[in-house]
Amino acid sequence: MKENNRAYHSKVLLFGEYLVLEQAQALAMPFKKFKGHWGQVDNPKIKNPYFKEMLELLSFFQDKKLNEFLDLKTLEHAIQSGLIFNSNIRNGYGTGSSGALIAGIYDQYLFDNAQTDDFIDIRQRLSLMESFFHGKSSGVDPLISFYDTPLLVDQSGSIGQVHIPSQSCSFYLLDSEVSRSTQPFVDIYNKKKRVSDFESKLLQPLKEASDRAIEGFLQGDLNFLSNIEILSRLQFDGFKEMILPGFVPLWEKGLKTGDFYLKLCGAGGGGYYLAIGSEQHILDNFEGTALKLF
Repeated sequence: MKENNRAYHSKVLLFGEYLVLEQAQALAMPFKKFKGHWGQVDNPKIKNPYFKEMLELLSFFQDKKLNEFLDLKTLEHAIQSGLIFNSNIRNGYGTGSSGALIAGIYDQYLFDNAQTDDFIDIRQRLSLMESFFHGKSSGVDPLISFYDTPLLVDQSGSIGQVHIPSQSCSFYLLDSEVSRSTQPFVDIYNKKKRVSDFESKLLQPLKEASDRAIEGFLQGDLNFLSNIEILSRLQFDGFKEMILPGFVPLWEKGLKTGDFYLKLCGAGGGGYYLAIGSEQHILDNFEGTALKLF
C-alpha cells in the first residue's frame, strides 16, 4: 500500500439524479463533513466489520479482471493483514459511502503504469469497480471522492472541474433517519423507463429543467429557482415511490409556498433529501437534522 494519509470525502449530487444514467448533465461536489481513510487493525476477522465484504469485493474485481490496472495481489494481502476503511459516511444515505471506498482503493492500488489523466477513462474504471454495490454505477460518486472537487458531467459524457459561485439561497441536506439500498430504486426507475410515454412526459422535461438549473446555478443566478420548482414538481409527480411518506407534506408545502423546494439526493427512498430556498423557512418547517451545504 502506498504511503498516503489522505481522506476520501463524501459527495452530494446537486443535480442529475437518475439523469446521470441517461447521458444528461450532472453536477456533484464533495461534502467534507464526512470522509473515510485507510487504517489498520490487528485482528481483521474480529475488528473489521466489513472484512467479509472486502473479500467479496476483491473477488468481484478478480472476476472482472481488474488486475489489468489494479494491484489485486497487494490488495488481498492488505485485507488479510488488517486493512480497514474507517469512514463516517453513512451507508444508504446518498452521500457516496461506496464511492469513497472505491476512490480509496483506486488511489492506493492502481498500478503506476496504468496512471491516466483522462476523466472519462478513470470514470469508466471507477464505474466498473462500484457496480459491485449497485449493479450499475455512473462512476460519478467515486470520481468526486478521488478528485475532491466539484465536477460537471455534460451530455456527451465529458467531465470537467467547475467553480461553485456564492448563492443567494441556501442548500440543506435533510436527514430522513432512514437508510436505504440504491438498487431497488434503480430497478423502479428502470421499470418506469419501459412505459411508452416516459421519455416525453418525464425524462425529457426533467433533463431540460435540470440543464437550465445547472446553468443558472453555476452563474449564481437566483432565477434558477424557477427551474428547481419544475424539477421538484416533476420528481414529486413522477418519482413518488422514491419519496418517504413523512416527507410528502413538507414537499407539498414547499411547492405551494415557493419558500423552498425539495428534490431527491441520489436514489431517494430515504437517506438525505435536498432542500433549496430560504434558510429560515427550511429550518422553521423541518424538525429533523438539517446539514447546511452553503
